[in-house]
Amino acid sequence: MEKMAHLFSFKTPGKIRLKPEWFSIFLILLLGFFLRIYRIGDYITFLGDEGRDALVVYNILHLDPTLLGPTSSVGGFFLGPIYYYFMAPFLWLFNYNPVGPAIMVVIFGMLTIYLIYKIGVEFFNQKAALAAAFLYAISPVVITYSRSSWNPNLMPFFTISALYALYKAVSKNNFLLFILSGILLGISMQLHYLATFVGVIVFFYVLFSDFRMNVSYFVFLIKRYLLIFFGFILSFSPFLLFEVRHGFLNTQNIIKFIFTSEDTGAGQISLNVWYVFQRLFGGLIIHLPEPKDFGKFDPNIVQIWINAGVFLGLFSVGFFLVYFFKNKDPQIFRRNLLLFLWGLVGIGLFAFYKKPIYDYYLGFLFPLPFLLTGYFFSGVIDKYKKYGIGLVAGVLIILFY
Repeated sequence: MEKMAHLFSFKTPGKIRLKPEWFSIFLILLLGFFLRIYRIGDYITFLGDEGRDALVVYNILHLDPTLLGPTSSVGGFFLGPIYYYFMAPFLWLFNYNPVGPAIMVVIFGMLTIYLIYKIGVEFFNQKAALAAAFLYAISPVVITYSRSSWNPNLMPFFTISALYALYKAVSKNNFLLFILSGILLGISMQLHYLATFVGVIVFFYVLFSDFRMNVSYFVFLIKRYLLIFFGFILSFSPFLLFEVRHGFLNTQNIIKFIFTSEDTGAGQISLNVWYVFQRLFGGLIIHLPEPKDFGKFDPNIVQIWINAGVFLGLFSVGFFLVYFFKNKDPQIFRRNLLLFLWGLVGIGLFAFYKKPIYDYYLGFLFPLPFLLTGYFFSGVIDKYKKYGIGLVAGVLIILFY
């Protein structure tokens, strides 16, 4: 009963009212759902990858299971099969209509909106949470990747779930949550190879969240890593079983890609990092077109667009960093450290990738700029109180229209 009580207000005897903040997130979720589901059958993407996936899942439903998932776009190796098994019940329920798996992606997109809200409330405040969830719900780029069946499109949900489970595990020192975080990481690794970046974030977060220089701490640390690794192995086991049976063929290709491929290694460090930063705050939040489409617009408008995204990103990150370095409370430090490493490591590792970077590569980072921007907007509202909401609304209207 206590868990349900916080949803309602009992101020008037005999009357139960839904709290305003829950009504607000309900409306945001409703809006997000409408924007994702509206005419989904007409606008669904169904090309080569989607057709291949549907055929594989059709075979699974006819008792021909697989231990391998889709092939990666580069590197010549395969992912794990988890996405096919997520697709299977929806393809069956919709009588093999490709709209079914697209609905599945919509559901995960809705869960991501709610998780952004939940984390925003816990890490920052109610206003930041609502702003972040609202912006994520209406982002055109996010919507595009939230309404069609494709394995990278589940990355935002499983990344934010894995990192939030890890934060809870560290905060409560709960071994089951460490295992859960590993399971979610293993699922992410089967959706897109860039989940390796999430693995690096997890490694450093566990290392620094309770850092102490003594032997007992390092024993304690190893236990945490082993629990995460155990969870990872559980969810990654179908792929590993295939590898054992076939001489670790994919593993060899992955290692070759990382260490010997011309596509990886120190390259355009500053350019890549800056480009990813621009796409996260400009492309996701204010819908800055991709560079290949800049020619469709007036160059002066494009430059204003770019500057708006850059300034929004710099203000949001700067506002968060002040909060990060100013606050010494251990629990708040753990929250801030997670977001800090998510951005620093997640963006920084793109410095070692030499091929073109597409928006869907950033799926594991999608929720982050919305959380930071939501917190920045909440700060503006608190600072200017009377005019804050109007100021933020005005900025949003200018940015989007």
